[in-house]
Amino acid sequence: ALLFLLDRVRRRPPGLRWALARRAGMAMAVAGLVAAPALLPAIEYAPRTMRAARLGEPSSPSAAPLGVLAAQTFLPLAAPNAFGNNRFVGYWGRTNSNEDASGFVGTATLLAALLAVSARRRFPQERLALGIAAICLVLIAPLFPGNAPSHRLLLPLSLCVAYLGACTLERFRLGEVRRAPLLIVAVGLGLILVWGYLAHPDPADPARLAIFRFGWLRWQLRFLALAVLLLLAASVSWRRGRSLAVAGIAAAIAAELLLLHGSANPPMPHRLALPVNGPLDFLQKELGKSPPRGPGFRMAALGEDLPPNLAALYGLTDARIYNPMAPQAYMQRMAPILAGWRGEAPLLGAPGHPLYGRLGVRYLLAAPDARLPPPLKRVFADVDGSVWRQPGARTRLFIDDEAPDGRVVIPRFEDAWITADARLGRGQRLGSILYQDGGWRLLMNGRARPSEVDGGLLSARLPAGRYRLDILYRPAGFLWGCALATLGLAAGAALLMPAPRPTSPAGPPPPGGP
Repeated sequence: ALLFLLDRVRRRPPGLRWALARRAGMAMAVAGLVAAPALLPAIEYAPRTMRAARLGEPSSPSAAPLGVLAAQTFLPLAAPNAFGNNRFVGYWGRTNSNEDASGFVGTATLLAALLAVSARRRFPQERLALGIAAICLVLIAPLFPGNAPSHRLLLPLSLCVAYLGACTLERFRLGEVRRAPLLIVAVGLGLILVWGYLAHPDPADPARLAIFRFGWLRWQLRFLALAVLLLLAASVSWRRGRSLAVAGIAAAIAAELLLLHGSANPPMPHRLALPVNGPLDFLQKELGKSPPRGPGFRMAALGEDLPPNLAALYGLTDARIYNPMAPQAYMQRMAPILAGWRGEAPLLGAPGHPLYGRLGVRYLLAAPDARLPPPLKRVFADVDGSVWRQPGARTRLFIDDEAPDGRVVIPRFEDAWITADARLGRGQRLGSILYQDGGWRLLMNGRARPSEVDGGLLSARLPAGRYRLDILYRPAGFLWGCALATLGLAAGAALLMPAPRPTSPAGPPPPGGP
């Protein structure tokens, strides 16, 4: 956006450049202030995430030579199914077909974008689009073994390719036709497609997905031939005919993209969306349907029995986190019970470890024939899995000594606001299963009270008595962001809203009036 703005400022007459820069700067400043409640916590939190911790780790070197890596990186931008497809049997490209081929914007679009490289007359910002596309191609190139491609760069790349293609179609619509470059680029693109699909079969089984891949080669050659014919027809047509030819190319692009992505999410019966088997039904009855003021126990699954985050779809609270933005300190806290990783998804092991109870895990989900050590007790089992009870599991909030004259009741539990009624006969330590990243704040009868960190989890020392506790999640960046957003809204109202028009002074009342 900044490069686009600078290019617009550069193209303005000298007397109007400062006015555009001033208006755009005010709009950016107001937008940044209004977005501060989201931006500041993200800036504060991002360096402490698992993804940030892994950025410094060296990537594992790839065994494939650079030539193969280059083909796996760039070829899917023109031939999306040259290396198979994850939705159909298999894929032998670099990452997966959804990500590697996300820069494909249509065969006709690619043809038109390549023609834009040799254009004689440029439209506004066309050189900027060419520059951004070239930078993206350099940044995603496998310049050395082991570097991982950044598929996010395919988003601006595909946007620029689409813009360059639109510039070419506009030139054809205006009658600026050059037939020789069209035929040369079409033949070259056709040869790339033929080489891409014929020269890259599955190394383990060349016949794997051969019908599917060769079928897509024929489809892309048909769309390429159709685009060439329509552009040639535009070169000999009148203005209305050229417009119809360009509209036909746009329709062909849409048809090809629908043919490619239409089966990405095929419909299925509703009963298969979230099937509930025996172990999940047991866990829902024991945990998922407990009222908000209940103890709030968690569950966890061993190994790959239930992928993390799926438990939330069933109303269950999982102690695991499958998210690259998960706090690194929490993942380090779980190190004693981690058995490995599947990508960025943690796999749990060490059943019976006391850390499960400290994290509030009441039930463990395991395989049907699992045999877990005591003191774990199997409470449910069928052909789909087994459920084991973890003794000594902690609740959301707890005190060290559950004496008759000491208890903590939770009447309100929300994501960022927990209310508890405490009645303690003597001073005790309050514990929780809440990960303390610095954002949780403790109030006692509406007044701030210092909190502590016990193994990465929120803790505090409480005096004897009866009082109300409020635990709020309020990161410092969020509070400052709200203050800046208030200033931003005020600045936007003062600077961007039109000034009220002055009203004409009222004249004398008419004769005979009241």
